[in-house]
Amino acid sequence: MEFLAEYGLFFAKIETILVAMLVFFGFLFANAQRGRVQADGQIEVKSLNDRLEDLSQGLANSLLDPAAQKIALKAEKSGESPSKNLQRKQPSKLQNKRPPIKKTRTTAR
Repeated sequence: MEFLAEYGLFFAKIETILVAMLVFFGFLFANAQRGRVQADGQIEVKSLNDRLEDLSQGLANSLLDPAAQKIALKAEKSGESPSKNLQRKQPSKLQNKRPPIKKTRTTAR
């Protein structure tokens, strides 16, 4: 009788291990199938132009001051190139700078 009890416990351990392995491999198989694209002879093409344009506009707007952002927005709505309007209406950086100070040499006597 003791032999049958030990055999039953051994069988239960083996069955538990097998069920755990089946669940594990089933999980791996399901994840592998989920990522696959079915080859039915069709190719899907995604346009990245709109997304890249939005990203570039966002980056450009973050680099501009509020007045330049307003000019760029108006130019975009009217269909013009925003760079032309910005060059026309924004003062150049050279105009804002002071002229360099001339250094003169003095000699002590």
